[in-house]
Amino acid sequence: GSSTAGATAATLTANCALFNNGLAGTAASRPIFPFLFTDRNRDKFKVMGNWAPNERLDVMVFVEDGKDKYDPPVSDHGLRDSGMRQYSLDAAYMLSDAWRLNAYWSRGEQTTRAGHSSGYDATLEDTADTFGLGLRGKVSGRFQVGGDLTYLNDILKYKQDPDPNASAANTAFLNAVGGLPDVTYRLLRFNVYGQYALDKASYVRVDL
Repeated sequence: GSSTAGATAATLTANCALFNNGLAGTAASRPIFPFLFTDRNRDKFKVMGNWAPNERLDVMVFVEDGKDKYDPPVSDHGLRDSGMRQYSLDAAYMLSDAWRLNAYWSRGEQTTRAGHSSGYDATLEDTADTFGLGLRGKVSGRFQVGGDLTYLNDILKYKQDPDPNASAANTAFLNAVGGLPDVTYRLLRFNVYGQYALDKASYVRVDL
């Protein structure tokens, strides 16, 4: 019992000493503090609007912006701040009592800034644009058909720069390779469906 308590106390004392030494060290020698335990300040706002000029047309606009800023107690390495923006526009139009057309566009932007312990700063910028178009309607009282077209273009950029504490070797290596390449993801999808009502409680649907 006493030996276990003594070992635990010794471990806590050693960890406190390491933490205090990190606080007292230079910026280059201080460890990265986990962002999960870091003080964070968040600013965020959201705006939504709806416009229906007549019974057939309905338009919705959505805008959201937010930013998180981290304040680690040890050093400025690790996660520093992150931000996001979201824009979207949705529209629906009734072609007739049986047919409906809808379309949407959205753009999402995410930015993350962090400092690495090996002496470089990274900025990640992710931008995604999405467009969709859909048509659905009733061929008869029991038979309904529809189709959707979706396009997605997502580009993730890695920007890396040496910080003032980077070694000459790391700076030369980063300048030589130019950092990490951008990542691009694109999706184009088209699907149609048909739905037949067997009765008021059940139906059969086929998607292609």
